[in-house]
Amino acid sequence: MARVAPPGVSLARFEAVEAAAAAALPGAIRPAEKACFRSHREAIATCHDGESPLLVLEDDVVLSARAFTADRLPPGEDWDLLFTDATLADPGLWIGLAKGRPALIAQDRVRIIDLAHARFASAAAYVVNGRSKARVLEALDAFERLDLPYDIALRQLVHAGRLRACLTFPFLTSVTALSGASQIQPGGNAADLISDAFRRLMFVDRDLAASRAEAEAIAAGCDEESRLVGMILGGVVSGQFQPK
Repeated sequence: MARVAPPGVSLARFEAVEAAAAAALPGAIRPAEKACFRSHREAIATCHDGESPLLVLEDDVVLSARAFTADRLPPGEDWDLLFTDATLADPGLWIGLAKGRPALIAQDRVRIIDLAHARFASAAAYVVNGRSKARVLEALDAFERLDLPYDIALRQLVHAGRLRACLTFPFLTSVTALSGASQIQPGGNAADLISDAFRRLMFVDRDLAASRAEAEAIAAGCDEESRLVGMILGGVVSGQFQPK
């Protein structure tokens, strides 16, 4: 992060809460997930003073210098949380996003997506509005039990209207390939691998060669019909398909 952060940005590494220290907290989620929840809460509380926005990053995040451009932020009164990338659980949205990405890149623009009704997940990278720190902490502290992983708890708060959240696109951050080996979510499944591959492909500073290798590995596990459908949808994303 120090390589891409401009002058005037203060950097601090927050020591995460250990799973053993969080195990006794009430709730149904696993100790590692409780520790993640508390780590994020304590990081926000530690930087509570002042109205400067707070960028929270987990260790497995890749950051673009474009994330620090002031005009990337929507008006301050319109949001509490601004995610710089996320998993979107509706693959139907992926086609529209991928189709719109080239124009946004060419114009060096970022689209702001309202997450009020979106099925999103991930709290690997997000900005807390400086004016909303107290509101976010109050919302998190309202959970008497930790029954939901942190990112899903945030989604619940957004869907309930307790917090207002947006997403930048193209993504200004991404997750590394090592994110699949997270201690919080052990193991992996095809859905995680596919959604993370899409996140990396939509990153503003993406590595196309790495994304190609990921896509080929995913395609190798698909049946022939699925691969053919993917190729046809590629034509839609490319702009060749123009409805009459």
